[in-house]
Amino acid sequence: MVVKVFCGEEFSRHEHEYEQFKEMYGIINDKYANSEEPIYILANFHLSNAQIDVLILTEKGTAILELKSYTGKIIGSEDGPWTVISENGKEEKLPKNLFRQLQDQKFAFLEKFSKIEKNRIVRV
Repeated sequence: MVVKVFCGEEFSRHEHEYEQFKEMYGIINDKYANSEEPIYILANFHLSNAQIDVLILTEKGTAILELKSYTGKIIGSEDGPWTVISENGKEEKLPKNLFRQLQDQKFAFLEKFSKIEKNRIVRV
């Protein structure tokens, strides 16, 4: 397996993101150690109006991960507010709708990727 990691910025502002990134990398590295499939991991970079924490590219598909530092049960919907309920029952409203945030990141990536594909990838 070939895992290539590209990091746009250091994780110095958010230590929890770096810890989550290392954990995620370890899981991917362990699970696909014997695979021939290349895996590209892009981390902590900006696209248009979106900041992406982790983008995983494989031959089978793409995944975007938004790393957060919340503990508890997370409740939210596509159009509504999002809330974290801690183990002691305390509720904290999240500043962003996480579904919408990931949707914005997905569209920013697809917009940029379609331009790259159009100009750089030759179809046979």
